[in-house]
Amino acid sequence: MDKETEAFIRRIGLERYVDAFKEDEVTFEDLILFTDSSASKLIPKTGPRLRFLKAIADLKPSELPKKLEPSENFKPVEVADLKPLTKLDHVVDADKEIDALYEILTNSDEYPSKDDKGPSKDDQGPSKDDQGPSKDDQGPSKDDQGPSKDDKGPSNKTGDLNAKPRELYDKVCRGIGAKCIDTYELGNASPAEVKELQDFISEVLDASLDGKYVKDAFKKHVVTGKIREMLQTILITHIQNSCVNHKITPNKFKYLALAVSAAFPGESKNIYYIPKPPSSKDSKKNIGPKGQLYQKYQYRIKLFKRTGFFEKQSSEKPSVLNNEPVVNLLSELDPSVDQTKLEEDHKWVQNSYSPYDIFEEKWLSTIHLRLKPLHDNTNLQIHQYLEKYPVYKKEIGATVIRVDFNCLFPGKENVLVTTWPALKNILKVVAVKATAEPQYKTFVDNEFPLFALRDSLNEEEKSLLALRTLPSLFAPLPGKKREKFSRKEIVDDFMLFVPSDNEIEIELKRRDEKLKKSGRQAQPLPVVSGTECPHCAVVFNNYVYNVETPIDALDLCFKLIMVLNAEFSLISNQVWSLIQQHIFKITTPFDAKIPSVEAVASTLGLISSSQ
Repeated sequence: MDKETEAFIRRIGLERYVDAFKEDEVTFEDLILFTDSSASKLIPKTGPRLRFLKAIADLKPSELPKKLEPSENFKPVEVADLKPLTKLDHVVDADKEIDALYEILTNSDEYPSKDDKGPSKDDQGPSKDDQGPSKDDQGPSKDDQGPSKDDKGPSNKTGDLNAKPRELYDKVCRGIGAKCIDTYELGNASPAEVKELQDFISEVLDASLDGKYVKDAFKKHVVTGKIREMLQTILITHIQNSCVNHKITPNKFKYLALAVSAAFPGESKNIYYIPKPPSSKDSKKNIGPKGQLYQKYQYRIKLFKRTGFFEKQSSEKPSVLNNEPVVNLLSELDPSVDQTKLEEDHKWVQNSYSPYDIFEEKWLSTIHLRLKPLHDNTNLQIHQYLEKYPVYKKEIGATVIRVDFNCLFPGKENVLVTTWPALKNILKVVAVKATAEPQYKTFVDNEFPLFALRDSLNEEEKSLLALRTLPSLFAPLPGKKREKFSRKEIVDDFMLFVPSDNEIEIELKRRDEKLKKSGRQAQPLPVVSGTECPHCAVVFNNYVYNVETPIDALDLCFKLIMVLNAEFSLISNQVWSLIQQHIFKITTPFDAKIPSVEAVASTLGLISSSQ
């Protein structure tokens, strides 16, 4: 370990881990290549590991090693000015503000317009013979040196994104030499090639709400590990969708990494991809490619293979809503799977959760065996299921909930986080208009003291107010008197807000007593304590998962409900149905169209008026 690395580790207060870094011979240039998985081997505890990864993400370009600084032979990309999602105060007319924000929401893959017909007939998914990269696919092969029948590069059928000719990308697809690709140096790219790389990133990111969010983060220099992970997912998904065989060759990885460096000066290509080093007769180890893009790609291929996704997609029509689960829990387990090994892995995860890399592999391989009883509506109770797996009793339980959700509903992991900034502003405008109704105004004045101060609140307070506002838009449903809940009951049932941590336990006991009297069962609940620096968590029976923000609490709570196939709370069912059907765009066989949900969704711009 070099002096710079040791100084960096000591500077962020993690000097007790210096010996571990020395033993693994980590250099300063290696730091930016760390992922959560690789960092967990050196820093097992979650808190210090998160601080370590954040400190790396916060490194300024001037602090990076010289080898990783961008070349001076290209000009920075001129990123188009995006309309800020959280600053629309200059729009005076409320209806115009809703329309402006609705346009942002609907101009994305997550919110397809009425003209969006879904995948074309030509997009049939991977073929049976396409099994993703093999163990030996560590670098360019003979097959990568010329055009293949399946690999035709971006097709004009995919829309405006690929309408422009891309000479450099075309060379990459056809195996024709290009100096900047062959040398993996952006400085060797011609001005036209640099411009192509920059335009490629800009257009790919502009095609989705997630992409715009990532682009805005880079523009504002607030790049974190999460932002980079979102960028990697967007790029890999785009490249895989643009090729018939869904395979990303080494030269395509180079193209993507160089494109990121061209579009965002200061972002090292080596963060995203490090090619396989030339083989040496003296070298006993077969070292493959590295980098976060490559790791993300390998993870996706591994997951798709394990769950049989490739084989299933070749014979099934693509879903227009794009919310078909990777793992179909309603089907029978693939008979070709080694049942003995599966049972062994299942027994292992019932007794252990460490080391995490081994646990994650076994956890993913047993998802069908674990969750099918819950989703088959058998007699297995949720509390019985949770007690079978010790991982749920740990903070890492929140991680495995997200892992299972991502398998069941691929592409939905960041929907709420990226949608919320725009939705938060829409909620403010809609609530202001709703106060024209005297009954609603009285409720807001009594229950939401922050509402009167809405124009002077910080972003955290605005978010808290929006979370209170969302359930308040639902009026009590007509019905029997004992089943008709007040607006206040709906708000309080959706998310628990308390002034301090001392009151959390008191309020939870009070809720449990009310549930027992009414004969209803407790459901997962987001909890927020305080306002300035709120403590946020998700509570379900005796399980507590701490998270960073109120939105994270809402996000994790929804994912927990979906993974466990739990029912939405009867009182706040309208709110949760809106989140599922109109924000996450997830449909299930058990969904019912609720007029009040459709009305609020339309008001918030989540569906068009024609729908």
